[in-house]
Amino acid sequence: MKKKIILVLLASMLASQTTACSVNLTKSAESTQLRSGQYEIDANKQVKKLAKYKKIPVTIDNSKYQMPEGYVEQQFETVIKNQGLDKVEVKDHDVVRDNDIVKVDYTGYLNNKKFQGGEATDVLIDVAKNSDATSGTGYIEGFTNGLKGAKVGSTVSSKVTFPANYSQKTLAGKETTFKFKVKGIYNIINKDQVTDEMIKEKFGSTYGVNSVAELKKTISDQLESNIKQSKYQEKMNTVKDYVVKNSDIKIPKDYLNARVREYQEAFKKENCKGTTLEKFFKKNNTSLKDVKKQWVKFEKEQISFELAFTKIANKEKIKVKSDERSRYIQNLMSGSNGLFKKENDLYKYFGAGNVKEGKKYINMLLRAQVAADKVVSYAEVTEK
Repeated sequence: MKKKIILVLLASMLASQTTACSVNLTKSAESTQLRSGQYEIDANKQVKKLAKYKKIPVTIDNSKYQMPEGYVEQQFETVIKNQGLDKVEVKDHDVVRDNDIVKVDYTGYLNNKKFQGGEATDVLIDVAKNSDATSGTGYIEGFTNGLKGAKVGSTVSSKVTFPANYSQKTLAGKETTFKFKVKGIYNIINKDQVTDEMIKEKFGSTYGVNSVAELKKTISDQLESNIKQSKYQEKMNTVKDYVVKNSDIKIPKDYLNARVREYQEAFKKENCKGTTLEKFFKKNNTSLKDVKKQWVKFEKEQISFELAFTKIANKEKIKVKSDERSRYIQNLMSGSNGLFKKENDLYKYFGAGNVKEGKKYINMLLRAQVAADKVVSYAEVTEK
């Protein structure tokens, strides 16, 4: 498929939460209640009237999808810094001079004991300015004194007395010792000094990018791809909303309730332990009642999409190809942040613990999405 809808259901359930919670769902434990996968929902019957889905008008404002001025150069510079290519190790001397940039590991000691916040590794220090060479942040007076004249590979110390008004009370006014392991002497370079050889060494074997020009083209191509995907998603959202809005869709109440109940169960299982949902949402300035309204609204929208586009899939006689299904499953698994380690984990998740029902649901969802892609291909798109 050209583009898949990002499952709001999956994204919502996987959203990280700051607090854990639990809830006693007495009704969900009753054997009389069916799982959503136990319902036989016929899209042809539930969609009483289907919107005219061919030649849906879609207008795209291209001004929203322009490459920002200077974007490639900015991203190139960011990549260079993130990959450590903005510094070159000095080879003509190995004893630290007053104006050198030095890479060190350091540890601070108070009364011969390490203190909290006093350690760092692979820090670049501007000796002359007594500051971090990357951020420019200054250090306490005397911090870099021990580095002057130190040899690469050696360990040296500096005596540092913290100011009396220092924010960390345990260090305020105290004399401490910082020990430095000197790891190298470096020159900081700007992005225009980065060479093809440096790019090839860093990215050649792994990514096949062997020059500055190739890296910049890769950055540009990636943005173009992102823009293309965003434009396609806007088309998808437009046709999806149009079809649902202009169709008459009847959702069985019991089925909707089952979906909402399973949504809540999944939310609880993924995010909650140690408190109640009521307390959890109160802490986040809302209520379980209000959140349930949102869940119901979402499920109505999601089920409407599934029913309408399943009916379109039936009319279009759509059959999902095996490679489309494999890619879809793989995308769901890889985007789950490790939640789905095996394919059956995915099916259990979307089948409320039942593999067969989860597989059936995923297959239906994929077929509906293939139909949505087909409707996008029929759309009358105007770009301005």
